[in-house]
Amino acid sequence: MTIAGSLLPALRAVRVDPLTAIRAEYKWLCMQALFAYNACMQYTLRKVPPAVDSALRRRARTERKSLNRVAVEALARGAGVADAPVAQRDLGDVAGTWREDPEFDRAVTAQHRMEKGLWR
Repeated sequence: MTIAGSLLPALRAVRVDPLTAIRAEYKWLCMQALFAYNACMQYTLRKVPPAVDSALRRRARTERKSLNRVAVEALARGAGVADAPVAQRDLGDVAGTWREDPEFDRAVTAQHRMEKGLWR
């Protein structure tokens, strides 16, 4: 049952034309459809180059995301409207800085010991 249909007896009691109510409901539904359409815009992309297709699919697999999500993220980055810039870090500031630490080595060795009674 529609909104206007459920209110029909009340509309007649206050002398509102049912067609006017139906038109108002129709306009309301049209506005809701327009808002929903614009909020969830869909695109159909054609002639995606094979290199782009394979790169997007590879990224989707490695990041365990849907192809759609990865493609939308790539479009956002390309358009310059991504939520937050992706931080690129090469760890160059820490590469080659390892120092031997006997205390650390002892702590790790202690963690690797197994108690035979706990493992059966």
